[in-house]
Amino acid sequence: GEAALLAGENGTLELWDVKLGERTREFDVKPVRGRPAHITAATFSPDGRHAATVGLDNLLRIWRLDRSTASAAITPSAALAG
Repeated sequence: GEAALLAGENGTLELWDVKLGERTREFDVKPVRGRPAHITAATFSPDGRHAATVGLDNLLRIWRLDRSTASAAITPSAALAG
């Protein structure tokens, strides 16, 4: 089916089934070092099994869409360090 990710200012991230008009999963976006995530952009992987988000906390989060937690959180400095 077709899916959409919706992010709220309160740190929520939701996966929706667009055709059914139903929320299928809510993700736990935890603050890091006391800074709220406030997700500003999201995209799906080509296979539709993962999503990536970035927020005002400058973290790139990778999500497995079959779970409710991030499988990785990467800071820009860690990404540049290789």
